[in-house]
Amino acid sequence: MPKAKRDPFVGTAVLSFRRSKEPIAFSIDGDRTLAQGKGSMTGDIEQLRAAFREGAAELALEDGRVLPIMVVAHSEGADTAYFEIRATRRGY
Repeated sequence: MPKAKRDPFVGTAVLSFRRSKEPIAFSIDGDRTLAQGKGSMTGDIEQLRAAFREGAAELALEDGRVLPIMVVAHSEGADTAYFEIRATRRGY
């Protein structure tokens, strides 16, 4: 029996990497604990490009949770980047 597809978790957050902080909108497909999953974020093109080049980043959600992420894809000139939630905070 196939599992029912859940609606994505959407909202706004602050994307942080190095010394940069940028507000973004996000959508996450994954379990509701947000311990794992994949998602997309929309924001400033240059900041998303820099986050992709950096790789490791964090999303500070409105509810106070901070998710360690890895930015895995961004097309030059696009206002959307894609990420995966990292299982550990090690190395960041």
